[in-house]
Amino acid sequence: MQTTVPKVLAENLADVANLQTTSVSESKFTCRFFTPTLQWVDTVEVRCTISKDDPELVICDSRSMSAALLPASFPCACPASMLLFTCCFLDMGKNLDHLNFLKLTLAKAGISIDRKKSLVLSPGFSGVEAGSKVSLRFCADADMMER
Repeated sequence: MQTTVPKVLAENLADVANLQTTSVSESKFTCRFFTPTLQWVDTVEVRCTISKDDPELVICDSRSMSAALLPASFPCACPASMLLFTCCFLDMGKNLDHLNFLKLTLAKAGISIDRKKSLVLSPGFSGVEAGSKVSLRFCADADMMER
């Protein structure tokens, strides 16, 4: 049975501290990263599809976003963050770090990443906005996706 990019991520990230896998399917992987000290939460999602132009490529559209303005360790963090949802904040590059960590994990697992077809998409103010979102598209071998 073939394995898929989301399954490879789940298997290789199972023992990573401060990371919680939330869902894994044939075409999607989601997890949460927690900062070690204050427990800020960042959500990461990777969706994989086979390229229409090149059936030998899997397109992995990934994005990472900060879940809240306040860390999870803060009392009443959820309601306070909902009240402050319009406030802009800086993620200090952590969301892009998470996505690069996933790419490195795939590379260590033997999945080749086509660097020429990879690009970073940063909506808004280059990843610095309320909810701090960073997107990354990378391409892997098509045999890593069940057809």
